[in-house]
Amino acid sequence: MFARFSDLIQKVDSLPLRPEYQVWIYRNYVLSIIRFHLTVDSVGPSTINKMENLATKYLKRWLCLPRSATRVILNYPGVCCPSVRSISKQCKLSLLANISSSSDPMIKELALQVDLSSNFLQINSSHQELLNEARAQLDSIPTARKLYTASKHLAISRELTLCKEKLDTLSVQCKFESSAVLEADSKLWNRLLLGFHPGQLSFVLRASSDTLPTPLNLRRWHIQTGATCSLCLSPRPTCHHVLNGCPVALQQGRFTFRHDAVLLCLMSELQACLDNVEIFADLDGKCASDSPPATIPPAVLVCSHRPDIVIYNAEMKSVVLLELTCPFNSRADLSAARERKQEKPEYLQIIAELDRLGFVSHYHTVEIGCLGHYLTETVTSMKRVSNLSFSKTKALLDRAAAVAITSSQRIFYARSNPTWTL
Repeated sequence: MFARFSDLIQKVDSLPLRPEYQVWIYRNYVLSIIRFHLTVDSVGPSTINKMENLATKYLKRWLCLPRSATRVILNYPGVCCPSVRSISKQCKLSLLANISSSSDPMIKELALQVDLSSNFLQINSSHQELLNEARAQLDSIPTARKLYTASKHLAISRELTLCKEKLDTLSVQCKFESSAVLEADSKLWNRLLLGFHPGQLSFVLRASSDTLPTPLNLRRWHIQTGATCSLCLSPRPTCHHVLNGCPVALQQGRFTFRHDAVLLCLMSELQACLDNVEIFADLDGKCASDSPPATIPPAVLVCSHRPDIVIYNAEMKSVVLLELTCPFNSRADLSAARERKQEKPEYLQIIAELDRLGFVSHYHTVEIGCLGHYLTETVTSMKRVSNLSFSKTKALLDRAAAVAITSSQRIFYARSNPTWTL
């Protein structure tokens, strides 16, 4: 079994493909092949460990992860690739569920004759206990499919707990959980995987776990002695600092560059899906008025505030204001940015003034993290603005998320440049 697995993964490694494609082939091809063998063959724990170590070695090489990177980055449920151990557990649970729930008399007789904890099936008592616990949670006599699904969810839940416990013991890579939780819910990186530019999968995984070569990490790895930000001389230039927190980078317009790139993408997408409206944005050449600069048409309302996007329908006499934020990639930061912008008094005053003037006005906020993730509430807001279906709205936001990731990658690569040029 190990020889077969080793041969498969070495063939993938020898293919003249980008690492993102190699990871995709490993996840969708290699792991699918070994599922059958893990189900019916006698594969011992030592062999599983050898396969796990070999997979980790190649995945780290393809993704350019440092040796110190924890395996949780690769095997966190729903993020990159499931572990061989979790695949083996799912295969054994599937076999157990089919045997124990079958109505076929021959299968029932087999279940009585075969010791399920024997070496023949390599199923230990923990699998049987997990299956019994899943059966106890179901109201009626379950089918094999329902029993397997329930036991699989239990196994994944326990694996998540183990991953979180492991991350809690780490002082730096514990930050990975913030993005991992978002990715496990949304599967954004998985959807963008084959569309990533070279090195972007490695970038998002390393940025979310703070294992990029920041000055702080370079000192930690004994590559350099100093550990200060090249721009603001901060003594703790973490990945969060480089991508969202450096005050000099903010003054130079680096973070504004990412915001405006995402804003331009959103404006282009809205123009493609909305008819009979005028769309203005707080970008050069996209304003409703250049002197003074304004995104709300002066014929509608004159004010000094410039919402990021204004959608004006003269026929329906409606105005939609859209405000974009690109905070750090965590649920807490995304939620805080949403609450802060939704309660912004100047935009609430504009809405009140537009209502007084007889316009049908709406105000929505969109939050896309520096590594692309967004909340379900953002999809709902964007759906109301674009009038698209839920799936098409997510596809629209995915394209904006890809722009955010590319912009963040450029910001990081320019971290040591004292000047910023587009």
